Amino acid sequence: KDLEILNLQIGENKFKKIIDETFREILRRPVDLEGLEHFEGMLEKNEITREELKNILLKSEEYKALVEKDTKILKK
Repeated sequence: KDLEILNLQIGENKFKKIIDETFREILRRPVDLEGLEHFEGMLEKNEITREELKNILLKSEEYKALVEKDTKILKK
């Protein structure tokens, strides 16, 4: 139910859409509520750009773990 509400909210707001699309592109998953709340305010206040959001996610531990997992799969 919370996920349905989150999906409705994402459709209503351009920043939410940008954040969700960026999470899906980089982390291969939809944005969670924590990530949405964290980055939405930053984008609304022009504290970060979409490109900066991408760079933040690319430097995250979650992304590094994805790359490591992919590398292990390719080495098999």
